[in-house]
Amino acid sequence: MTNTSRLESTQLTISKSEVMRCTVCNKPKHQLRPRKSKLVLGIQLFLCDECFAGKKEPRWAIILVARSQGHDAVSEWIKSNRYVGDPILLEELVD
Repeated sequence: MTNTSRLESTQLTISKSEVMRCTVCNKPKHQLRPRKSKLVLGIQLFLCDECFAGKKEPRWAIILVARSQGHDAVSEWIKSNRYVGDPILLEELVD
């Protein structure tokens, strides 16, 4: 792999004819920032500036981790509303 093929900056920019979607809010954006998920190890997220600044995680990831590791593992994200979408209900967290 050459240095030119690596992502040099912390932002991913694509042409105006192509549109990628933020992993968290699913809004189409021309510029996304890569970040590894804090909840699901090994998952690379591509976030818009708003979701990146808010340290948000995908709603599905919060539910998945809550079901496998318990509510305490995701309480910070739920209490701080660090996701996009409908409120996460207790019945969604219980397997």
